[in-house]
Amino acid sequence: MSNRKIALAFVLATGAVSLGLADLAHAADALEEVTVTATRRVENVQDVPIPITALSADALVQGGVTSTEDIAQLTPGLNLTQQAGALISYIRGVGSPDGSAGQEASVTMYLDGVLIPAPYASIFDLANVEHVEVDKGPQGTLFGRNSNGGAIQVFTRTPSSKPALDVSAGYGNYNTGEFKVYGTTGISPNLAADLSVYYRSQGNPIGYNITTGSGWGNGDELNLRSKWLWTPTESTSVTLAGGYTRQNTGGWGNTKQIFPGTTAADHVTTYTGNYYNYTGDVNATGFNQGETASLTIDTNQPWFEFKSITAYQNFDANQNFDNDESPIVNTDVYINGQRYHTVTEELQFLSPKDSPVKWIGGAFFMNNASGFSGPLGLGLGLAATPIGPGGINIKDIIKTKTYAVFGETTIPASVVGLGVLGDTNLVAGIRYNTDQRDATGYVEQGIVNNVATLSTLLTTPSGSKKYNKATYRAILNHKFDEHTMVYASYSLGFKAGNFNTVTFPAVTSYDPETLNAYELGTKTEWLQGRLRLNVDGFYYQYKNMQLPIYIGPSLTTVNAASATLKGIEIEGEALPVDALDIRYGVTIEQGSFDSFPNGPVTLPLTDPRCAVAALNPAANNYTAGPIDCLYSGNQSGNTTPHTPKVSLNLSPTYTLQTAQGKFDATVSYSYTGAYYWDSTNNRQQNAYSLVNANVGWLDPSGRYGINIWGKNLGSTQYMIYAVAQGTGDSFAAAAPRTFGVTFNLHLK
Repeated sequence: MSNRKIALAFVLATGAVSLGLADLAHAADALEEVTVTATRRVENVQDVPIPITALSADALVQGGVTSTEDIAQLTPGLNLTQQAGALISYIRGVGSPDGSAGQEASVTMYLDGVLIPAPYASIFDLANVEHVEVDKGPQGTLFGRNSNGGAIQVFTRTPSSKPALDVSAGYGNYNTGEFKVYGTTGISPNLAADLSVYYRSQGNPIGYNITTGSGWGNGDELNLRSKWLWTPTESTSVTLAGGYTRQNTGGWGNTKQIFPGTTAADHVTTYTGNYYNYTGDVNATGFNQGETASLTIDTNQPWFEFKSITAYQNFDANQNFDNDESPIVNTDVYINGQRYHTVTEELQFLSPKDSPVKWIGGAFFMNNASGFSGPLGLGLGLAATPIGPGGINIKDIIKTKTYAVFGETTIPASVVGLGVLGDTNLVAGIRYNTDQRDATGYVEQGIVNNVATLSTLLTTPSGSKKYNKATYRAILNHKFDEHTMVYASYSLGFKAGNFNTVTFPAVTSYDPETLNAYELGTKTEWLQGRLRLNVDGFYYQYKNMQLPIYIGPSLTTVNAASATLKGIEIEGEALPVDALDIRYGVTIEQGSFDSFPNGPVTLPLTDPRCAVAALNPAANNYTAGPIDCLYSGNQSGNTTPHTPKVSLNLSPTYTLQTAQGKFDATVSYSYTGAYYWDSTNNRQQNAYSLVNANVGWLDPSGRYGINIWGKNLGSTQYMIYAVAQGTGDSFAAAAPRTFGVTFNLHLK
């Protein structure tokens, strides 16, 4: 049996299905090579033995992806939502829905190699982006910060000494204007700089607070980014980068309204009947602001390559929303504010490019302080606004110091005298990580009605914990030829324990979680490079899963016992004819709790399950509050949150070159199967489909262009946030149909 037939048999054995493209007409052109940096080197994605989705700048524009929160529409297995304006990321069911201050994501976000620890800072525009990579599965032996679910890497354009200017201006429905400028030029023979400016303003609201009459969704955003690239020698570069962001979110993610068929905390208010309207005595708002700076030094020496990435980040998030979704004053939330201050340093030593044995060694340090501070911190208005009798202010901070060393090596079989195995490689990596967490804080309570005169109610006890862990990765891969590779891997993922920042009257902590990840995959190209077909089967074993749940009005993380996630992912690209490029992907997955016998359940008192649990309060750990009940229930066998059984994407682009210029048209389709928002499986996001479209024209000179675009053309109603809690089961709506036109100018 030939090598090609062996590879085909492997694909079929892992569940891949022929796409029916065997009869494609032969042509000279082939798919473009895609390079990624998942191994901290620039490599062809087909040579990297881990599952990766790589998206070029053109693919992002054509697919209607303009912000980081849209990336999931082109990435199988990636689920992106919001929690009160913070980006919530899940890859293959691995993630965390807690974006509050002091908490860390299980899927890490990077911008130009710099870790972004604040979930609120992870939503940003993709105005000057060069490409995006989504690396799936545990990352740690190659990255500064270990992560259980994977990493999303965003790379911006590199300054050039050759002057260039890109300008675009657009207008869309809801009276939305958008303006982008990117310029680059040489400053001196060895110094180049660029500047990116992005501004967006939405004048008309998406919906209304029917209690107050105030609209939501109408806000604005300003992002400034600049890089200065100094190349003192051919082998050394120094990049200084800085950025500023200001976002008036218009209440996105905070417009919580009651699920149809349920009742709010006042036992009167119900679903408004309009998907984009909500009810509350507090208008949903959000305002984020932040600054970043980084210095990257990269030098190639005869025996090694060295890179240093130093970064500073400061970010503030302020928001108001009604947590009980009713016109009464119950649990109104005023956050002023959530604050993040982060310093990171990463050092990398890499083998020379021509070395037969590839290796990387590195060290990482992070000093992060985040929590609720400002005039109110996390303010819960329980009786009057902003804080009155019974009102509570939570002010606390979690300081994290992380020290890590990591390394990975790729050893060809031929180097150790096993040339008979052909092009076979063993990849082995290790990481040792220490996280020191220190939490302090206090709670204040209002004492004068309608006046923010506060007295200290309780000083929360300080907490301090240290978490040490060694993690590993091993991969065995074999290339049958330049177009066919198979691999098998094992990775141990780890996420340190932490403290809860929104609980009172005391600081509570939770334990680390681990993830044993097993994968079997293949990367192939067929039909003279016109069909790219990659298949990855995965089996994840979760231990001590960190599970954020609502206990009353507070989002609190606890440890579930264990869970298993398993599935198969198929992804690739096809060029059936020269003018038609098709990107596709599908993930089929199943996730369930193996053991979670005493999972916390919070429900409104009106729910019949509260009455059942109350029949034996001691056995069920049952307690009743004024509007909810809390008890322990067996959640073993329940489906894990954010784990749709099927997710897929299909994005064909047709390009036509004419004497009048270049025309291209893209229709992007994505489908997300139904999934649960929490471990109790009380509230479900129904399956939904999204359709985006983009039609573009570029004149023959390449200077002038126009794009007509539309997003969510089917007006699909789906959620970006949902929760089942004692103050009322609620959700926040995602964007409805939007469309517009953009004019482009390119000068070089």
